[in-house]
Amino acid sequence: IVHDDFIIPKYFDPSVRFWFSIYTQYSSKQVVIHDKSDLRIVYNIIDFSELNKSNINKYAKANLQARLSLEYTRRLKKILKKFAKSTKKLNSEETGILKAIKKVHKIPKSKKKRRYLFKKMAMNIRTQTGQRDMIYRGVIRSIPYFPFITKKIKEFKLPKELLAITFLESSFNPKAYSKVGAAGAWQFMPYIGNLFMPRRSTAVDYRLNPIVSSIAAFHLLKQNKMILKRWDLAV
Repeated sequence: IVHDDFIIPKYFDPSVRFWFSIYTQYSSKQVVIHDKSDLRIVYNIIDFSELNKSNINKYAKANLQARLSLEYTRRLKKILKKFAKSTKKLNSEETGILKAIKKVHKIPKSKKKRRYLFKKMAMNIRTQTGQRDMIYRGVIRSIPYFPFITKKIKEFKLPKELLAITFLESSFNPKAYSKVGAAGAWQFMPYIGNLFMPRRSTAVDYRLNPIVSSIAAFHLLKQNKMILKRWDLAV
């Protein structure tokens, strides 16, 4: 049961459904090709399971997966530009792509409007790697800490749904670092981390401590809610 404060407005429903599938349905061996503006449009799911079973090293696999995904998006872009001129005499792949688009968009009869639609869509192609296995590993990592963390979140009188932040931010990886400097399961930035937990030093960074950083996160989230009055803004 989801807390009433987290009921999804109808406007965000397609976005929530898309990201829910990314985190629960598709693994890191699958790449979802979609429209970045309208998440209802999914062109294809590329499955790299066979590639990942091969004996080549993981860096080569990741590079090859990225290159093949890029190759597909380039081919898709050409197909969408073809649709801008005509949607007749299509092969089976093109027919499938057009079918996916028609589930969401009514194709304009006007040539000018049709050209505008498909040229815009050709610029909006995006790839998203699945995260299901990452979340699974995060759940396993979190098991030793969750009795304490769930006890504390009750004491802070915060909704338990907030614990999902750690999985979305880092897959509950206490050692996670981002390229912009965020660290730990909650991905605290250095400045904010110093405000809510003991200052980090060259020897100790409390952002990497799941217990200390969770208490800090609860203080921060509670303060945000007091200021902004709504959980979506607080998060």
